[in-house]
Amino acid sequence: MGENDIGKSAAKNAAPSDVDVLASCDVSQDDIDKLNSAFAPRLRLEILPSRAGAVLAALLAELMTEGLTPDQMDILGNFISSVGSLISYKASRDGLKP
Repeated sequence: MGENDIGKSAAKNAAPSDVDVLASCDVSQDDIDKLNSAFAPRLRLEILPSRAGAVLAALLAELMTEGLTPDQMDILGNFISSVGSLISYKASRDGLKP
């Protein structure tokens, strides 16, 4: 028995891989996606009611602009707005992926 024969016999006795087990089940990719979304961790912002979100935004704006000049507030506001726009753009692009 050669070295290659031993490797072949060991491969036959090995346990099936996860891919083989999943292939033998009636589980579709859609089922897996539903489970992943059901058990995915949720952000605190997703749980926050809309009124509380508005109040939180107002409080953050007050805290972040304390001691700034109007020009500095304008720059900060434009920057935060740009970040928000890019996050929304990325979310919409990621939602289009198959």
